[in-house]
Amino acid sequence: MWEGSQHISDITSVFASWSRDAAASCGVFDNFPGSSFVIQAKPLVTPSAPHRLWKGHAESFWDRIVAWSKNFRAFRNNPSKQPEAFLAQADTHWADVGNLPFNQWQAQALDVLNGCEPDAAWVEATSRQQRHARKLHLSNQSADYQSWLQSSMKAGMRPLFRALSNPEAKVERPFLDCPLEFRPFLRLEFWSKLWKAQPSPLPELDSQLQQVAREHAAQLPPLSLEQIKQRIRKLSNKAGGADGWSYAQFKVLPDEALEALLKIFHRIECDGILPEHWLTTLITMLPKNLLVERPIALCSSSYRLWAKLRFSEVDRWLASFIHKAPWEHAVPGQSTLDVSIRRLLQAELARARKLSRIVLFIDIQTFYESVSHELVAQQALLHNFPPLCADTALKVYRGARYIISDSVVSPRCFGASGLMAGCPYAPAIAKLALFPSLSSLHKSKLADNITAWLDDVSVDTEGAQAEKTAHRAVQSYHLLKHALQQDGLHMSIAKTITVAKARQAKGQARAGRMRSLKVPSLSHKWRLYKGGIFASAAWGHQAQGISPKRLKWLRGCAAQQLQRHKLGSLDLLFDLHSKFEDPLITILTQHFATVAKVFLRWPETLWGQLKTSWSSTWSRLQASPHPWKCVSGPMAAAQAYLMQLEIDAHSFELWSWDGEDFACTWKEPGFKVLIGPATGPEHGVKPNTSAPQSGFKLCGKVQCFIIKMGALNNARYAIAMLLGRTYSLNVITGPGATATHLNIGLSSSKNGLRTVCGSEGLCPRSGRGSIVRSLPCICNAKVYGKPTAS
Repeated sequence: MWEGSQHISDITSVFASWSRDAAASCGVFDNFPGSSFVIQAKPLVTPSAPHRLWKGHAESFWDRIVAWSKNFRAFRNNPSKQPEAFLAQADTHWADVGNLPFNQWQAQALDVLNGCEPDAAWVEATSRQQRHARKLHLSNQSADYQSWLQSSMKAGMRPLFRALSNPEAKVERPFLDCPLEFRPFLRLEFWSKLWKAQPSPLPELDSQLQQVAREHAAQLPPLSLEQIKQRIRKLSNKAGGADGWSYAQFKVLPDEALEALLKIFHRIECDGILPEHWLTTLITMLPKNLLVERPIALCSSSYRLWAKLRFSEVDRWLASFIHKAPWEHAVPGQSTLDVSIRRLLQAELARARKLSRIVLFIDIQTFYESVSHELVAQQALLHNFPPLCADTALKVYRGARYIISDSVVSPRCFGASGLMAGCPYAPAIAKLALFPSLSSLHKSKLADNITAWLDDVSVDTEGAQAEKTAHRAVQSYHLLKHALQQDGLHMSIAKTITVAKARQAKGQARAGRMRSLKVPSLSHKWRLYKGGIFASAAWGHQAQGISPKRLKWLRGCAAQQLQRHKLGSLDLLFDLHSKFEDPLITILTQHFATVAKVFLRWPETLWGQLKTSWSSTWSRLQASPHPWKCVSGPMAAAQAYLMQLEIDAHSFELWSWDGEDFACTWKEPGFKVLIGPATGPEHGVKPNTSAPQSGFKLCGKVQCFIIKMGALNNARYAIAMLLGRTYSLNVITGPGATATHLNIGLSSSKNGLRTVCGSEGLCPRSGRGSIVRSLPCICNAKVYGKPTAS
């Protein structure tokens, strides 16, 4: 059975039979996935009667009894039968923890409800029941939490990450002020207008696309068993569609079931007829704001699996399409951050060259829902989009849609427009929908740069004269707006730019929630910090860098997770915990990696402008007493970091540090900037001479041995620190001392510290002797604090 289908096609029956056999091979014989899809209409849930059993906990029951005993006089004038019915549940929550029998307590409790004052024994017995219930509840709650915590720390720790981010989730959605029974129909009315939907199936699109798709399918080699097995192994667990199948279920199917599924895929490609399982899509609505929700399509899992198997066709098309559409940046190997950094770098260059630059950030209102299927079919034929992929995707888009929100399903509809967020082909098809509008703007030569990432478009205009630049920007805006309206798309005036707001405040809030979680394992706490707190607080830091003041909080928060923040030196902490990377190193590595990636793709014709702007920006920062106050982009932030490292980078391609020069060949493939654990103006680690010629190492990590003393009464040790880093561990021993060796990173310094101890000798500065056999030791270091007993 399939909802609303008067005629079941042969391919639908074949797929249902395959579902039955595949489920039977795994031991499932009843209610197997893919057998039926029927919407059930049920009455609204009625509230429970007030006289029924109290659903709260025992401590809530006794809290109410204690409150009544303190206000017994109120029952003299207002007798009620409801408290008596509630009091009848006392037998359920009674515990043998006092000297007062239950019958005697119950009789006096009825007198209290009539306005009589309870005696001291009754009050004591009630309080004892209350304390016992609270203690038992806290014990059970603690046990339940520990059980949840132990299960949440397994695998990817998704429950713990959700606990950090759940309070930030959006909960606003429209129609909340409407009765529950009206909301499914109000949603259907709202989205039907956007989708141009109707209650009955839509006619088929142009037959030319279907014919070309059949020819394309005949040229493709059949999918192999090894291909589908390899693809299934890479699939992550996602929500399934209306057919009931999921990726997790595909992973346990035997080879015979997968081979039968491949035959069904081949038949669908050759005939062009899709099963009802593929033509039924669940549209789940996520909260967004009070005006509109965010639709996410739960397509059939088998359709998504087939689409991923044939996605190589789309990848090959995309490699050739970007030459026609140079504004497209949503391609493999690129991220939204790369696009943003490139735009900010262009603005920096314009500022250094004293040019006027205007950037228009354009967001298209309900873009995915407004794309016409007829427009997509025409553009797919015009630009040689893989016909089989386009034809199959459009048939899925024009199938039945069921809106799900608040756990309620709306009646089905068939949309004549709208892509489905959740379909693997939707991002590539979206490029076809924007091509006519953006190509007309590109041909007009009004804009100097156009960038498109799905529905987010930016238009850059640059010039020496501000008025002419503004005039060109206005012309570009009107031209693009008119072109979009011709294709049925509209600009969003309410939201023109998305700004990351209060990132540090969000990170601080997550840090507070993490402390309340009380995760016992150090490694799990560090994973939560890196993936939840640090990733949120430092997101997008490559745009402006992170100043030392803000970086101080990030490192301090990391030290708190390692439970060593009271040592007084963060550098010492991260030296001793070599397993956990210093956030400073992470920030530097991510920043230089992003900047180097943008430089690598910088046009050769504009390379001279980049060199000139680099030198002028460096001079401006160097002349300022506070360089970070002058940072206005990713390039200036990189230079501020280099100044902190005491690296002279006045020249773009030649840096000097500690009297040595290093060539920065940004355009050379494989060029890397390596940053080690000891960074900062107080450290002077020599560059590694064995570094590859295509890169250089700003600082290194020398391995040394530290003596760890056993349980000795006379053993004392002191940590020699200079400006916070760990430089040596000078051990003063007594008679009979034994030692074991531990490896940690040693940061040498040019500020007076040097290694003077050789092998098989005594430390020359040691008064009582040191075990220095084959152990390098720094003897002329200043010791801060008194040596403490081991």
